[in-house]
Amino acid sequence: ITIDPESVVERNPEFIIWKISNIGGYTLDKNETVKFQEKQNEILSRPELSNVSAVKNKNVYILSSDVFFGGRYFLSIIYMAKWFHPDLFRDIDPKDIHQEYLTRFQHLDYDLDQQGVFVYPEPT
Repeated sequence: ITIDPESVVERNPEFIIWKISNIGGYTLDKNETVKFQEKQNEILSRPELSNVSAVKNKNVYILSSDVFFGGRYFLSIIYMAKWFHPDLFRDIDPKDIHQEYLTRFQHLDYDLDQQGVFVYPEPT
């Protein structure tokens, strides 16, 4: 999908979410967030978007397609809720919910503290 920058400027969103495919996800080392950072920096540095609220306030977030589609879509909603309303969801840890999903419901021996990059930046 090609998004017209003029349309983004006209709509002036408070947040920009960019879904990234073929990068990140379950196979990426936990410390390899470079591609996510590069995409965020690319969006933040676009001169035509400099007056958009999301860019001015650095509310540009990157999501891996591994949590954006299918049965794992609920994970992207939890990550976005934490980004958009950190005070409202201060007692929610998206990574803990993601880990429980993998361990309890998928029966996988997978440690999100050791492997996998799904969002950038990580919600605080």
